[in-house]
Amino acid sequence: MFFRFFIIVFCLFAMACNKPEANPERLDPIYSDLEKEKKDIEGAISAEEKQLVEFKEAISAVKPQTGQIKYAQKRFYESEARLQKLRQQRTYLELHIESRLKQDRENYLKAFNKGEAWPDPKEYEIYKAQKALEAAPRTWDARGRLERSKVPNKPAAPAGH
Repeated sequence: MFFRFFIIVFCLFAMACNKPEANPERLDPIYSDLEKEKKDIEGAISAEEKQLVEFKEAISAVKPQTGQIKYAQKRFYESEARLQKLRQQRTYLELHIESRLKQDRENYLKAFNKGEAWPDPKEYEIYKAQKALEAAPRTWDARGRLERSKVPNKPAAPAGH
């Protein structure tokens, strides 16, 4: 009895293993990272929207002719610019995620039909390296670079002494 049950389960399992994944994007770490980044951006947008409302209320609460109006307006306009930039980033990520979804499904089917492993770990390593380069500081700071490389900045002692 147990042997027949084992054979039936094994046959069903063997036949079921040959189907392609319905949602291959769930296996892709790049797609998951983009989704996480979009969620973070949406949280930042909601926080910035709340702050924008506070700054708008602060403008109406400012006493006239005290000089505070310029400072309050500056904070409001800077917050508005940050909010606009965050919304642009969200739109970019939505388009990138949609593109990645299509790409994942095509590449997964090609790899599945060829019997190859998917997703390619090299592609994720390249993605991480590119993301690190994009996040790297774009200013030249000699002292900071020396500290990060842990090179001592003391001059070497003279050889004859």
